[in-house]
Amino acid sequence: HGKRVGWAAKVMLIELDAPKEDIKRYLDFCRAAGIPTTLEELSLDKYDRGAWLDAAMHSVVDSGRINSLEYPINVERIVDVILESEKLAL
Repeated sequence: HGKRVGWAAKVMLIELDAPKEDIKRYLDFCRAAGIPTTLEELSLDKYDRGAWLDAAMHSVVDSGRINSLEYPINVERIVDVILESEKLAL
């Protein structure tokens, strides 16, 4: 569970438009601590955009937590940020 949370924090930093230097520092920390920084490291790199959209939709519907954010976000944006985060982690 902790490894997934560590990976997800990277995605959140990107969504919150954190400075690139902060993201780099976080990724360096993760690598040093053995926390995954890519979907491949979580064995989740085989999924296409459609599968990610489906997973994000189920996650949002099941948890309802997306409504607790201070700004509007949708399933497409969640997937965009996940895929964008992969580029920064490499």
